[in-house]
Amino acid sequence: MSHELNFRRSDFPPDWSDDIRMNFLFSSFRERCVNPEGYDAKLNFWISTIQDMCMKSQCPVISNPALCSAFERKKRQPMCLYTVLENMSRQGLIMKMSDFNKIEQEKGWLGWGFDILIQKPVSWGFSSVQNFLNFNKLDDEFLLVPVIKDLATKLLIQLL
Repeated sequence: MSHELNFRRSDFPPDWSDDIRMNFLFSSFRERCVNPEGYDAKLNFWISTIQDMCMKSQCPVISNPALCSAFERKKRQPMCLYTVLENMSRQGLIMKMSDFNKIEQEKGWLGWGFDILIQKPVSWGFSSVQNFLNFNKLDDEFLLVPVIKDLATKLLIQLL
């Protein structure tokens, strides 16, 4: 079940207007050993852009198809976002929606919000390894953990 991301064009990074740069950023990833600096720069661009755009729009739910559609530029979609999402999962920046729903059912919203703000990073590391092992569907929906943490913090501040 993919949804639509509504990013404002004014929020896109400055590189967005550079056709040559964007052709590189939209292309598929090559092996990292071919050009480690270029690989890392491309990966960091997309991770940063996804996080920034989702933080600004306060939308924590992402998927590969929704991101490809939202980042469409001159009738082209990025060919590299699956690799970006894999890396974000390994880093603990995203979690599968199905895993979040399990947490929600077990603890409830407030309990989950408290746990996510207090819990040690080790548990997220374990979760990212588990997500990596199960990371195989292009159309899975994911939650962007930094956006969820930000929204949970705002909610807790309002409740206090």
